[in-house]
Amino acid sequence: MSELRAVRNSYLDYWGELEASGVVGLERFARTVQRVVDTRAAGVSASSETAVRLILDDLVDLFVDQDFRLEKAVVMSTPSVLAGDALREGRDDLNGFAHRFRAGEGRFRHFALNAAAAYTAPNALVDLAARLRGGDLRSTSPDSKADTATNLVGRAFAELLRERPLAEIADGQAVQSWLLDRFGE
Repeated sequence: MSELRAVRNSYLDYWGELEASGVVGLERFARTVQRVVDTRAAGVSASSETAVRLILDDLVDLFVDQDFRLEKAVVMSTPSVLAGDALREGRDDLNGFAHRFRAGEGRFRHFALNAAAAYTAPNALVDLAARLRGGDLRSTSPDSKADTATNLVGRAFAELLRERPLAEIADGQAVQSWLLDRFGE
């Protein structure tokens, strides 16, 4: 448990370092997700299921706060250790995101939860859970539309982790570029 806390706290530190150096918004989010992938892929085989699960668990613990304890418990294979320290994005954190992602809140949370859920469950079930639990309906408010668009990127990220060897995407740039392309303006 202390190792999980140390690794996940290092992501919080990295997040703060990026902000201190002027890296904000989508760029900071994308670099942080890349850092998680690079950290967990270091020294493991390209097909390591354990490393992928840790990547997803780290992202959920980092980007989903304790208001969503139940959701965290359902999708994580390791315990949540960040509790109240999880990141909640503010309005400025959405700088650089395409307009369709900016309404409302919860981009980071929706991305992480959908990626983790879609890695082990069929997309139809993940979509149903998002609709029932999160109220993520495609044809309603701008916030809900942003949620559903983010959910799709999260599910595509799970597919990326499933289909590409970790050694290929844990290169300091591949995931970051992938996220910038999908979320960017």
